Amino acid sequence: MNHEYLFVYGTLRRGATSPMDKLLARHCEFSSEAFIQGVLYDIGGYPGVTESAKPADKVYGDLYKVQWATQMWPKLDYYEHCSNAYVKPHQYARKKRPVSLENGETIQAWVYLFNWKTGGLFKITSGDYLNYLERER
Repeated sequence: MNHEYLFVYGTLRRGATSPMDKLLARHCEFSSEAFIQGVLYDIGGYPGVTESAKPADKVYGDLYKVQWATQMWPKLDYYEHCSNAYVKPHQYARKKRPVSLENGETIQAWVYLFNWKTGGLFKITSGDYLNYLERER
């Protein structure tokens, strides 16, 4: 069976306090802690990731196996401001990217990548949004 996966790095992570992380917990199966190659920014109350060519640039998060994908993607796309309900260019774009798992395996998963310019945004150098929030409190 071919599964679809979603990598989340911010308000959708386990332990986040958004209504959507609860939806993921109910309708998706947590697979692994993981990371992608990218740069993490504080957008202002939530994070955004852009792609990076540097292997040292890592963004940490959670990998979910998406159940009921045809029902979940519209809800997630709306939450991530990349549905047709929003004016283009969308703030995020959902793209498949390689995700590295704790066990060293790499799989393809959907990731919401920040789609706007990053000038003036704060770069979260640790690559871990939840740890960044803990330090800020």
